[in-house]
Amino acid sequence: MLSTGRGSAPVFKKAIVIVTGKRSGSTFVGDIFNNSPGVFYLYEPLKELMMLFIKRKNPPGSNFNEMAFSIINNTLQCQWNKSSMGLILKQSCVKSRILVACDLCRKNLSVQDRLTKLSEACREQDSVAIKLIRLQDIAYLEPLSYYLDLRIIHLVRDPRPTEKSRMKTRPNQDLIRRKGKTAKDEVDLCQHMQRNLQYWIKPPEWMVGKYLLVRYEDVAMNPVQKAAEIYNFVGLSLNDNVTKWLIKNTQCNSTIEICNKAFGTFRNTSAVINRWRDVMSWSLVKRVQSVCKAPMNLLGYRIVKSENDLRNLSIDTVGPLTKPANQTAT
Repeated sequence: MLSTGRGSAPVFKKAIVIVTGKRSGSTFVGDIFNNSPGVFYLYEPLKELMMLFIKRKNPPGSNFNEMAFSIINNTLQCQWNKSSMGLILKQSCVKSRILVACDLCRKNLSVQDRLTKLSEACREQDSVAIKLIRLQDIAYLEPLSYYLDLRIIHLVRDPRPTEKSRMKTRPNQDLIRRKGKTAKDEVDLCQHMQRNLQYWIKPPEWMVGKYLLVRYEDVAMNPVQKAAEIYNFVGLSLNDNVTKWLIKNTQCNSTIEICNKAFGTFRNTSAVINRWRDVMSWSLVKRVQSVCKAPMNLLGYRIVKSENDLRNLSIDTVGPLTKPANQTAT
């Protein structure tokens, strides 16, 4: 742990934030860190905050973005109070390996003991990692860059299979919270992608060296290689635990029931890339392409012009990723 030079706040060797949208492969990519010794990983620390705002219809005197930033900041510094701890543990106890290993999810553990054990478990690790699907703009993270050794992994996925996958988990409660029941999911998805792609094309000064764009499709096709690249970016070494987990979880037989669970990570990941093309309706594909054309072009996701092209798997819908020169994401 290092000194910040700005009071007593600690700086970890790495504070890793995965930013993406719902159903974009973040559970799988997050588990690349979840299965690594030395990394304190928390799964979706903002989900319970979202549910609080939905249930209470925006609590008086509270601002979602401000509260979300506070939770993110506290988590990356292992500095929780009883209230913030309660908001992060419900989801993370289901998904975060280290919380289970440290016996933090026992129901008969007192609140104070749980808070103490949580802080100790976090501080004992070299790095902290979280994944966020409810952060609308990566720029919200800028203040963290001045006192944390921040690394931002911006995960993107072809919006067509993303939208197809989202249909399994509707309604989109966070979208309803932000924009109401009549908001169009595919429009919000594409706006989120476009808004955050500007940081890939022309990163602001504070983000230089702290930002990495990752396509889910590239991870799915070459999981060990891409995981090594991600680990290199954050300044960690890919260990055998992660490599073995990747091999086990990317060679799943698609006939096994667990492979097809909506929120699971057991996948034949290379097969996932094209599965949507067999089952997604042509009308929905056209709708997503019409509103997402700009970010799709930027990211190398090829437009299909007919239903025949959609079903013809010899036509590749994922092209090479090439960063455009001297452009802005407008």
